[in-house]
Parts: sequence; C-alpha cells; structure tokens
Amino acid sequence: MKRAFDFVIALIGLAVLSPIFLIVAAAIKADSRGPVFYRGERLGRDGKRFRIFKFRTMVADAAELGGGITIRDDPRVTRLGRFLRRTKIDELPQLINVVRGEMSWVGPRPEDPRYLPYYSPRYRPVLAVLPGITSIASIRYRHEESLLPPEDWEKVYLGSVLPAKLDIELSYLATRSPGQDLLILLATGFALLKDEAHFDALARVVTRFERFVERYVSWVAIDTPLIVLAYALALFVRSITAEIDLPLAFAEALVGVAIYVIVNQFFGIYHRVWRYASGQESVTLFASVATATLLIGLISLLMPTRVLPLGAIGLGGFFSFIFLAAVRYRRNLLGGIRQVIEDYVGFASGEGARVLMIGAKDIGQILAYQLQNHLRTYQVVGFVDDDRQTHGMKVHNVPVYGGRDQIPELVARLHVDLILIAIPLTKARAPRELLALCRSTQAQIKVIPSLGDLLTQNGHVPNWIDVDDEELMQRPAYQIDEASCRNLLADRVVMVTGAAGSIGSELCRQIVTYQPRRLVMVDINESGLHDLYVDLHGVAPGLGIDLVLGDISDFHRMSKAFEQTQPHIVFHAAAYKHVPILEENPGEAVRVNVLGTWVLHRLARQFGVERFILISSDKAVNPSNVLGLSKRMGEMMISAAPHGAMRSTAIT
Repeated sequence: MKRAFDFVIALIGLAVLSPIFLIVAAAIKADSRGPVFYRGERLGRDGKRFRIFKFRTMVADAAELGGGITIRDDPRVTRLGRFLRRTKIDELPQLINVVRGEMSWVGPRPEDPRYLPYYSPRYRPVLAVLPGITSIASIRYRHEESLLPPEDWEKVYLGSVLPAKLDIELSYLATRSPGQDLLILLATGFALLKDEAHFDALARVVTRFERFVERYVSWVAIDTPLIVLAYALALFVRSITAEIDLPLAFAEALVGVAIYVIVNQFFGIYHRVWRYASGQESVTLFASVATATLLIGLISLLMPTRVLPLGAIGLGGFFSFIFLAAVRYRRNLLGGIRQVIEDYVGFASGEGARVLMIGAKDIGQILAYQLQNHLRTYQVVGFVDDDRQTHGMKVHNVPVYGGRDQIPELVARLHVDLILIAIPLTKARAPRELLALCRSTQAQIKVIPSLGDLLTQNGHVPNWIDVDDEELMQRPAYQIDEASCRNLLADRVVMVTGAAGSIGSELCRQIVTYQPRRLVMVDINESGLHDLYVDLHGVAPGLGIDLVLGDISDFHRMSKAFEQTQPHIVFHAAAYKHVPILEENPGEAVRVNVLGTWVLHRLARQFGVERFILISSDKAVNPSNVLGLSKRMGEMMISAAPHGAMRSTAIT
C-alpha cells in the first residue's frame, strides 16, 4: 500500500513540477558547465547501491576537488547551487528514485557507500527499509554543512554527526506509521518556512503572484467572456442582413480575444485602480479597444478568405467598449441610476434634512457625493459659490445657484434646514460677512473642520460642528498687537526657514502684511517654495522676495544665504515634525532639528541678526518621543549658546 502511494504521488509530482524542472535545468546550464543532474552512489535497502538524482549544485569537477560531503563555505558550490540548496529545490529530482522504487517519500536518508563500515550492528536496521527524501534526521540536520569545518570535516562527521543521525533514524523506525510519515512531511514544510531567507524568498514570490492575479488574471477573466459576448452579439446583429458562417466566424472572433487582452496590457488597462477611475481612463480604454479592433480588421483583410465581416468586427469593437467600460464604471452607473430614482422618489416624499452647501469645489463636492451615495438622511438641494464660472452649473447633478448674497433667498425658496459651510473659514473671502448672511436665516449652520476629517469618515456621518469663531480655532482667540508687530517687522529683512511648510507659509503670509524691506524664504522643497512665491507675489507685488533652496544643516549653503541676504530677524520654522517617521529615523531628526538649529543660530550670531525666534513644539515639554526630544535639545542649545547682542526666543 505504501509503495503504491509513493509511486502515484511521485508520478503526479513529476508531472506538476515538470515546468520547474525545465527552468532549473536551463538555469544550471547557464550558470556553469557540466550535467544538469548529480548522480552519486548511495546506500539503498539492504545495503544495495543505487544512483540518486539531484540537481547539480557544485562545479563539474567537484569530486576531484574534495570529499563527497558538503562542508561549511564549500567553494565547490556554485552561486545557483547555494540557492538550490537553501530552498531544497535540488532534492526534487529524487522523485525519479521514488518512481523507480529506490526511495520512498519518508525514510532514513541514504548515505555514501564509503560509510557502510560505520554502520555497526546496532545501526543495521536502518538499511532494512527504503531510504526517503525526508526524515526527522534530515529536518534536524538540514544545515548540516554549517557543522562541518573545512579542516577535519570527515572526523567531525563520522564522530558526531553520523551517529546522531542514525540514532534519530532508529527512533523513527521504532514508531514508524503512516500517520507519523504524514507528520514528518508537514514538519518538512514548516522547517523550510522557518528558514528566514527561504521564507522571505517564498513571501516575495507569493506577493508577486497575488499582485499578478489581482492585476491581470482577475480583469482578464472578466474581460474575456465580455469580449466573447460582444462578438457573439455583433455576429447575431450582422447575420440579420448578411449570410455568415456563424460557427466559423465565431471561432475566428475567439482568436481576437487574445489581441484585445494584449493591447489592453500595452495601454496599461490592467495597471489602473478602476474603482477611482475618472473620465481620463475611459479615453485610454477607448483607445485600447479601438486599436485592437483595427488590428483585427487589418488581419481579416490580409486573410486569403475573410470569414469575419468588417461590419461585425466594428460592431464587436463597439460592444466590447460598452461592456468593458460598463463593468469598470459600474459604481458610477449604479450610483447615478440610484440618484435619479431618489431624485424622483426620495425627494418627492420630503424625507431627510434639506441641505444648502457653501462651496462647490474640493470639500463641497466630496461632501455632496458622500451625502448622496452613503447618507439617506440628508438631501443636498443646492450649492452656493463665489466663483461666477460655476453659477448655473451642476455638481453631482445638484445646481450651483449663485454667490453668497443669494443665501437668504435660497434658504427660504428651497426650504433649507441646514447650511453646510464646506470651505475653511480662515481662507474664505470676508468670513464674517459670510457668517452674517448665514445667521440671518432660520437654518441651522454647520462647518466641516478640515478636509482630512471629511476623508476619514468612510461613508459615516462627518464630525460637523456648530459655527463658533473660537471653537473653529480649537483655542481661545488671541488679539494680535498690530503696533508691536509693525515696529518689529517694518523695513526689516526677515528670514523664514521652512517657509514652504504649514507653519512657515502662514508666517510668511502674516509677515508681508507688515511691510518688511525684504522677505527671505528658505526651504528644501522647491515646488512648495515656488507655489508660495506665486501666492505672495499676488498679495504683495512690490515686496522683494529672496528664495533660498537648501538644507538648513548644510553650514556652507546657509552661510552663503546669510551673507547674501543679511537678515535682521530669523523665524526658524524648518523641522521634521511627523512623530511615527522620526521614531524610525532618529538620526534624521537630530540632523535637522538639532544640527540645523545649531547651524542657523551660530550663523545668526555671526552675521549680526537682531532676533532669532525658534518655532518649537509642545512635544518638547517633558518629551516622550524622538520629535519632542530633538526639539527640546534645540531649545536647550539656543538657551545655552552665547547670544551677544542677539535676542533668542523659543515658541511652542
């Protein structure tokens, strides 16, 4: 029974693994000269000798360069051989020995005939059974070569390794059973996975396979029947007015399916996340389908006998595009159909709070989409936006009625229950005027705190808050001492580091209102620096702005910047600020937040800066992470450093 099981499973294994055999064989021939298989002599059942099959992992003349056992760092092992040994792929050809009846799946590992004299009468029972591809001893000694030193390796092997292995084999024979053999096979698989290098290699292969299936197989499996259906429909329509050999024409159309799949791959159709596809992707899909259709038509024209009419090819391409687009844009189509139904059914019944949205861009359109597709307790009845180009247009099938001056009239006419302000009040034009218009109505007023807060709701009710000037800032309102700021900044050269960041950019916007002589903006972010320059140039076109692109920890670059601009005041806002990232990269936190601060503070003293203001962080108070610690070190450093005539301040 065991022999029949071994034979059948080994035969199946050889058939299934035959592609791998071919790939490995080709790789071995390309890696080094010599045969594909190693066929060394081994001891079989009852001490009979046989030739074992293995993939060759050593150089061709390995027998002349050393013994029959692999030792630690054996120079005879080829580069490919190391991989084959580590993954145990070199053992796969032993399935041939199993089919030939020379080996079994599980059993004592066969030894070199030279070591037969070392099988004492105690160990002779090991030779009474068929040797196996795997065993408990082979699992425990799967890294046997690492135990054998280059010098006296045979002495170590015969004195300790071989006796230990034979003792394990005797224990196996004493309790041998089919159930135990199955456990040994499972243990072999787990042992291979426990090897970190092999596990990583396997994980990479599995990941790539999953990506391949997700990216190609799934969409190919969907596209293939749709294209077949498209051409079947096209042939049926064409057969109404023309005589067509339908079976033969359909068979030819099936060949065209491969062309569509190949062309789709060329156009990158299978490299897109269609769940978030826009109209641009539909143009690419159309170009792909049109190209494939033209190719099929050209091939049909070149055929000596045209079976598939050109009209059927054109219709097949048209239907193919319709089907492929429909399955990819199914969410948009279904959502649109549902919205149309709700427009006539849901709204007519008066269900849900009626919402007037302030802001038809960015946050407003995202919020409207969420309300229409995920929340049935709200009805967006209109938009208001100050951009005249949007007036009379529709966003998600909801009209944009006009500007803010129409809010009171629209609330009354549309019976609005809730006004949602979907723009940041801090960036809105005349926010007090906007709030006054909203408060003049009977509708409730809510605001979205931020775009990030909206995007993290995953279809649930957003965290809308009541409009309150101080609550929007999430802190008590502070009154700015305009006179002091003007005395400090007017007609001064002001340098801001980290100018393209969130804090630095807002500092620059505030500073330009106090009419400095020049503004020096320092940052390593080229695009952010350019965008900020464009914004400020529109606000203060006559102001001189210097752009300094560089790393604040680069002493020579910063020294040149100070020498060229001669700033009177330095606002140091440049820093790495993301806690999780800095926890994994503490060296960068120290380089930028500590060394960069030291460089700027030293240069500020050297070039006679009047004031140096460090924008720190509240995490610097009793720091519990790398960010807080690096910012605290910066504070302590400027406090301890000599200031001379310069005044230094750290602000959290």
